[in-house]
Amino acid sequence: MTELLLQYGIYGAIILFGILVLGIMKKSTKLPTHKELKKRMEDLLELLKEFSAREHASAESGTPVFQGLTKALYKADKLIYTVTLMSEKERDMKLGDVAASLEKVRNNLMPYRFRVKAEEDLSGVHAAVKEMEKGISLVDKILERDKEMHSRRGK
Repeated sequence: MTELLLQYGIYGAIILFGILVLGIMKKSTKLPTHKELKKRMEDLLELLKEFSAREHASAESGTPVFQGLTKALYKADKLIYTVTLMSEKERDMKLGDVAASLEKVRNNLMPYRFRVKAEEDLSGVHAAVKEMEKGISLVDKILERDKEMHSRRGK
């Protein structure tokens, strides 16, 4: 009898552990909401603006601008992946346009990663900032559409 209870206890523990692992996996792979997406894009925009503002300061301090661009490229790649998944899941062409805008941002930053462009030439960073602003304006339009659709459902 105790052997049977011990087996059931072990099976129960295994099932609870599996449910816990599945819950953690679901939470880690959850796609962000449109508001969270906008916040992530604004964070990347602030990072890029910081680089463009450091244009004159980098020559004085001696620290290259390249060091932080890897972080910006990583964020851009992660955003592209996330927005592409959101676009496919929601079947929303406007999110596809946001993903295309983010790809342009990444393409503008890529020459700095491989040191094709000089540290003093930050024209790619300025172009990336403009593309990020376009992408954020697209997300703003999506948020406005969401508010309108939510108000229609409420009626």
